[in-house]
Amino acid sequence: MKRCYLLIGLSVLFMSQPASAYLDPGAGSLIWQMLIGIVLGAAFLVKMYWQKTKALFSRTKNDENK
Repeated sequence: MKRCYLLIGLSVLFMSQPASAYLDPGAGSLIWQMLIGIVLGAAFLVKMYWQKTKALFSRTKNDENK
C-alpha cells in the first residue's frame, strides 16, 4: 500500500507542468513583513515569560531568606 502512494507521489512530481505564476514586488514585501512580525512577536513572548519565570524564582528565594 505504501508503495502505491510513493508511486503516485513520484508520478505527480515528475508529470507536473511548469506554472505560469507571477509574484509582484508587493508579495516579497509582505513576506518580509510577516517574517519580521513573527520574529518580534516571538522575542516579546520570550521576554514576557522570562520575566515571569525570573520573578517566580526570585520570590521563592526571598521568602526562604525571611
